[in-house]
Amino acid sequence: MRVCLWLAAMTLMLSVLAWTGAAQSSRVPDASVRRSSRVSLAVTAGYAAPQSKQSLTQFWKGGPGASVCLLMRAAPGFWVGTGLDVSALWFRKSSFAEAYPAVEVQAKNMAWLNLYLLSRYGFIPGGSVHPYVQVAIGGSRLTGAEYKEVIDSVRVTYYEIPSRTRMALTCTGGLEIPVARGFSLLAEAAVRYVHNDPNMGIGLLISGGARITL
Repeated sequence: MRVCLWLAAMTLMLSVLAWTGAAQSSRVPDASVRRSSRVSLAVTAGYAAPQSKQSLTQFWKGGPGASVCLLMRAAPGFWVGTGLDVSALWFRKSSFAEAYPAVEVQAKNMAWLNLYLLSRYGFIPGGSVHPYVQVAIGGSRLTGAEYKEVIDSVRVTYYEIPSRTRMALTCTGGLEIPVARGFSLLAEAAVRYVHNDPNMGIGLLISGGARITL
């Protein structure tokens, strides 16, 4: 519980600091900023991979993922919003066959779902490339998978990943490349920490996509 409160407090402090910096930069008049819309939609696709823990990484590997988030500009260079991303975790058939050579393989892929609130701070708004950092906090859920058998009245468990929801903190670094008015390309790399989950600890995400001003 203390870790959850600490993560929430850290996210809040980062958001306040980013907003303060953005508010200071907003004192400089910028006609292009005044004309731009406050709401935009970001859509990305890429690859997500769990990096811990052994109970998960032994039989599952990373897979494709996609995300969509709605952003609202609170100040020049500072956005808040909400988003959803979904990633697939593929079953490692060869790893299971190696661990249990005499057992029939039952491949069960899983989905990794994340719903979150975010704050984003952008740098160098006047440049051709706009780097940014983003902090998101929300809920993370694996759909779960299990494989059990009863052999000679004894229950044998080959793998068991319960479906549960845990709090998650995601830190993202990205680049935004404006292509046309109201349309930009995105490239992102992120680290996600899932709190108090015996199967999912840290995950890495790499993605690319676009942001459209509404």
